[in-house]
Amino acid sequence: MSDRYYSLTMPRKPPAPSDVADKFMLRMPEGMRDRIAEEAAKNKRSMNAEIVARLEETFQADDRYSVKQIQGPFDAETTEALVREIKRVAELAMVRVVEDRQALVRIRNEEAFRKNDAERISKKEPKE
Repeated sequence: MSDRYYSLTMPRKPPAPSDVADKFMLRMPEGMRDRIAEEAAKNKRSMNAEIVARLEETFQADDRYSVKQIQGPFDAETTEALVREIKRVAELAMVRVVEDRQALVRIRNEEAFRKNDAERISKKEPKE
């Protein structure tokens, strides 16, 4: 049987969803591809699925906190939920500020220690 006859008589297989899906070329900063691969492996999904899921999360977050959706009037439950969310975000921000401050203090202390150590060593070295 010729190939031509075979292709005319056999129904064509429908294209896979990935064959017809929109495609987008993307340049990533160095190291980001590896981070995506690690997270995808942790979440047991492909890199593509990881990227799409993360984008979808950001769009959902945008929708949740868009100004259109939080304009009043509010019932008591909505107001309480908003207050809780604002407090949660503020607490997370404060934790980050404290962590950043601690990191700065640690860096300054390490620099001061190295400087003092270097001065002490240079005083002990015999002068020529």
